[in-house]
Amino acid sequence: MSTVYADRLRAAFARDGWVTIRRAVEPATMESLMAQIARELEAPSIAAESGEASASLDRPDTWPSGGSRRVLEVTPPGDAAHWAELVASPRLVAALDAILGEGGWELPVNAAAPTDGGRVPVRHWYAPVAFPDERGGCDDPAGSWAPVNRRGERWRGWHVDIGPGFDTGAARTSEGHPFQGAVVLLLGSGWSPGGGGTALIRGSHRWVAAALREVGERGVPHDELNGWSAREAGARREAGCLRLARESGGGRAAAGEPAHEEEGAASEAEVLQVCGEAGDVVLLHPWLVHGGTSNRAATPRVLVNGMARVTAEAFAAHGVRSLALLSAPPPSRSGEASAGCASSAGLAACSAGEPCPAGELRASLGEPSKRPPDEALLLPPPKRPSVASAESLAAEVARLGAAAEGRPRDVDPSLPRVSLVVPAHNAAWCLDEALASVLAQTYRGPLEVSIFDDGSSDGTRALIEAWIPRLRAARVDCVASGSRWGGDAHAEAGGIGFAKNRAVAQSSGSLLAFLDADDVMLPRRVELQVAALSASPRSLVGGAWRRWPDGATAHHEAWAHSLDEEGLWLHQFRETTVQMPTWAMARATFDAVGGFEEVPAEDLLFFHAHLDRAARAERPLLRVGGREEPLLCPADDMTLLQARAAAFERRVLSDPRWATFTVWGAGRDGKAFVAALSAAARSRVVALADINPRKVGELYTNHRLRGSDGALLPPFTLPVVHTRDIRGPVAVCVSLRRAEEGGEGEIQRVARGLGLVEGETLWYIF
Repeated sequence: MSTVYADRLRAAFARDGWVTIRRAVEPATMESLMAQIARELEAPSIAAESGEASASLDRPDTWPSGGSRRVLEVTPPGDAAHWAELVASPRLVAALDAILGEGGWELPVNAAAPTDGGRVPVRHWYAPVAFPDERGGCDDPAGSWAPVNRRGERWRGWHVDIGPGFDTGAARTSEGHPFQGAVVLLLGSGWSPGGGGTALIRGSHRWVAAALREVGERGVPHDELNGWSAREAGARREAGCLRLARESGGGRAAAGEPAHEEEGAASEAEVLQVCGEAGDVVLLHPWLVHGGTSNRAATPRVLVNGMARVTAEAFAAHGVRSLALLSAPPPSRSGEASAGCASSAGLAACSAGEPCPAGELRASLGEPSKRPPDEALLLPPPKRPSVASAESLAAEVARLGAAAEGRPRDVDPSLPRVSLVVPAHNAAWCLDEALASVLAQTYRGPLEVSIFDDGSSDGTRALIEAWIPRLRAARVDCVASGSRWGGDAHAEAGGIGFAKNRAVAQSSGSLLAFLDADDVMLPRRVELQVAALSASPRSLVGGAWRRWPDGATAHHEAWAHSLDEEGLWLHQFRETTVQMPTWAMARATFDAVGGFEEVPAEDLLFFHAHLDRAARAERPLLRVGGREEPLLCPADDMTLLQARAAAFERRVLSDPRWATFTVWGAGRDGKAFVAALSAAARSRVVALADINPRKVGELYTNHRLRGSDGALLPPFTLPVVHTRDIRGPVAVCVSLRRAEEGGEGEIQRVARGLGLVEGETLWYIF
């Protein structure tokens, strides 16, 4: 490879986050590799990590159809000669030399197939085969471009590749890791435009770089980074800054291709699609956000997915060279920014993590880019929400709030005094809407707003101070303070639990209602929750909720709002069934628990502390109407699971019937739950149960799971039995069929046959 071409390739990789190497692997090597993949697809010699179905590439009658998942994955053994040929392909080697440094990388292959048909220790390569979608491409061309998750839901599949051997809970930092040099996507078949191919967000590697620099040396767990990347992509799409590019820009160079300096910029739309022929390789930056798409072609689409690693010597000397490419401003083809919102003059600064111009978006790991607030509602959403309903509800609340401003409320002092507890951190972008919804409330009793500003640096204090006289003019009392209001201009934010506790401490109401700064209340929220508390004063009363954009979490909303009072109790270990921040409670209830723990997952810890104290007959959980999780202090999944496991031990394992029990689910969730238990509780688990014939009969031995203290757990072994062989109580760690899907799911059928009773000898954990 010439020096000039290598420079152009590096420039394209830094600019776009990906580069295509045409004809990187010889046809003879590809023919042998594809023959192996076809054999593995029909009769796997290595157990798949997801999905167990088989199919023949040449027999359409064997392809997934109907409601079946369209993607089947195989893990090809790496002992065949074509693997050595693949990793030594001259074009591929030259490209990786240019990006990662000559001799500074390695491309491991899978081990030989184990004799027992199990899994390999590390899956360095796998081949996802996407079978045709029955709709085809002609009736919905855009459908071939949108990312999908494994359930086929559009715009739900964005992710950042983890790197083989890297733990999902391990921290990713701005320094990178030798396991994550460059993603290698080898096309095993021809991918034509409109047929669907991996969707790439050009420039998204710079979002991730900026976010990781912001969190500093501690980094962030891979799972949390992945979730943030998906939310960031969704927020930008809703803001109109994530468009589909269906053409490469006429005769100019397409994104991901080495470009001459004199060539003009191609389309600046961000979402592009991998197209090419068998043997082409696409190299992705390890931080590039991407996702699979539906196959709208007539034949199966084959991808062979691997990751180039950085050698230990090269990492010690130079770090990850693909990350160092981002240290300079992003190159462009014609002086324009090449990532982010099209035609945005401030885009390059946004992508690099610098302060953005007004109205633009900025990546931040703590919060997704600025987007419209969530709304707390008092009525369940429709089963199939319309596109405009949440937006129109928010607009109506704003109109009512504006109309009420300046008009004193007619206050009935005989009614309970309600304090609205508002924690705020850098909330200047959304607090106006939240406080306007206070003015729109129909409740006629005394109202107080208690705001605690937790170390904001964006003008939140000035906005609060401007609202105080407006609230008081409407006969709404207001008390406000902040961690930086007492003279310490550099006080660190204490976190969401800290801010809530301070806001409660300075309030005076006998009833407390919580409101996050990025939520909007519908007018009857306080009125209906006060009525519920009057009837059940010891309850924690939540509210139904709606997410904007409407339908963004429709599946979860429909399930959450289908839970009756019995369901709120039975599903308590799956999540906080009464979601914060729609909570309302008596101050006596808050005081009895002792306030919030000032650590992540503060709402979940409070939820279970409340249930520890409550008798079921006292109706501890009610809902008259929530949102998912607060944005101000997100907790990682392991923290939440450990809190649920501890509550499970306190309230369930104290029952003598649970002296021993089975965990239903031999997958990741079941194993994670076992790891989250204390050693004493873990010793009571007699088996993992599953219906997968490849797992049943195996012995699972832990080697990588970590306990609640973060340390590796001592190895333990559990048999995997079929669900029909379960004996005794069960903790279910697989997804329960959601209520809105109708009918009785497999779990319910088996549980009924075994005589298990929900809330007694069967509890759902996931």
